[in-house]
Amino acid sequence: PPSFEALENPNAHVGQKPVFFSRHCASDLTRLQSLRNCLCDSISKSISHKHALEERALLDLCEYHATILEFLAHSFPAEEDETLPTLELTWKASVGPQQETHHALVWERVGCLFNLASLETYLAATECSTTTKEGRKEAVQHSQRAASYLRTLREDVLATASVQFDTVDYCSQHLELWEMATKAQAQRCAYEMYSLSSNGNPKILAMLAIAAAPIYNDALKLSQEARLVSELPRPMQDVGTHCKAWSLYLQARAPWHQAEAMRAAKEWGLEIAYCKQALVEIQACQEFIKSAASSNLSREFQNNVETTYRYITDRLEHAEKDNLMYGEEVPSVGTLPPISPHAMAAKSDLPLPPDCLKSQVVLFKNIPKP
Repeated sequence: PPSFEALENPNAHVGQKPVFFSRHCASDLTRLQSLRNCLCDSISKSISHKHALEERALLDLCEYHATILEFLAHSFPAEEDETLPTLELTWKASVGPQQETHHALVWERVGCLFNLASLETYLAATECSTTTKEGRKEAVQHSQRAASYLRTLREDVLATASVQFDTVDYCSQHLELWEMATKAQAQRCAYEMYSLSSNGNPKILAMLAIAAAPIYNDALKLSQEARLVSELPRPMQDVGTHCKAWSLYLQARAPWHQAEAMRAAKEWGLEIAYCKQALVEIQACQEFIKSAASSNLSREFQNNVETTYRYITDRLEHAEKDNLMYGEEVPSVGTLPPISPHAMAAKSDLPLPPDCLKSQVVLFKNIPKP
């Protein structure tokens, strides 16, 4: 590059500073502070996610994130700047008394996206009907949005930020764990949604169920990362139990649906073989539940496992009796072709919603025109 002395106009190569003063954006700064104060009242108190939602936290987080983006676009500090002693932004960790203070607006973006993902996950898990297609569809959408917030946080924000964060909340393994867990939840809810259809195709059900199992397994592996186990031992135990139990359960449901498809096609030998495979998998799930702490798994889940076991054993008994008449050869479980997965809902690449990108009010309208 040319030397400074050789440049005809050195100032042309210097980044432009904002051409306005604090008095020009006083109302915008007040709005930013007001939004943050509202969030302090709704999400910083250890009451519940439900309380936060009742206090409009989801809408306020989106608006706060959009406002931060507008401030960053007007050259407010994006990276750590300790020369600004008055800019002290503190967030509490999700687990334990730890808190962290930084001097950059990227820290605010991080907190927004993490809490948006947390609230969306809560909505998917507790506020959507489990007995209607519409409820399961809503759960899929909430889970996908949560996974997308976490992916954006992990890949688009933290990967490019020079700020180093101490809390375990924002380490890459923790964020990837929850991204995987919410993707698995989205895929499972899609399977449940389709299972509520009156004309559901059992082959498609098998493909949807089997697609969620490896995603749960990936989340299980991430829950065993050394730092996470060291700093969050009990939460990681609970997450690991949840992921493994659901993986085993869905690995049993998939061949069970495949057996239903074989029965509809009058492939009696294959029906028996897939029933046997489902029986092996559901028994493995039962054994795991016995070895795990019962408090880690809901009673509803455990009842579903037992119900599935009864369905499989009952149908296998009848199918074997029927085959005495048909006389079809029953292939061994090890020779059965694998069920092709169909991961239709396991997505984390959705764009941020418009409410997170554009503020509901016009900001910086008082700054002088260049």
